[in-house]
Amino acid sequence: MAMNFWEDGDIESIRLHLERLSSRKEKILYLEEWLHYSGQVEAEFGPHAYQKSLSFVQNELQYLNKLMELEEGAKKNIKPNKGFTHAQQMLLLERTGIIKFLNKYNLTAENKAILISKMIGRDPQNTRDFLGTMNDPKHRDTCNTPENNQLIDQLFSDLGIS
Repeated sequence: MAMNFWEDGDIESIRLHLERLSSRKEKILYLEEWLHYSGQVEAEFGPHAYQKSLSFVQNELQYLNKLMELEEGAKKNIKPNKGFTHAQQMLLLERTGIIKFLNKYNLTAENKAILISKMIGRDPQNTRDFLGTMNDPKHRDTCNTPENNQLIDQLFSDLGIS
């Protein structure tokens, strides 16, 4: 990345250059290279402007590196699973309030099951059966098992949802 860093001596020029770069990695590379060639900036713009620009570049670089670190950490914390079972998907929809939200549309049980089954890629009749058991206190434990709740609790924890 050959750049004339003496042209990017003031903070506004640096900001404009960063806006033109599309990825965080490109921005980080640019800022690191700016630091490498910063002596040219000091010679061209003087020590006061250089210090202001240097401080800006260091803060910006620290911010971008922290964002990258957080993104990488989030990717590592969320372990891919083989997919949720139908019961787990239904419990997740209930715990996030989606099933309750759908009640405002006054859908028939069949239409609600069709809509949900399209969202989760499951059979509408089985979805309707799960909806029925979720509303029946005798059979509520079909979806609401300790194992299913633990799995959803872990997902929420990984995503920072309480």
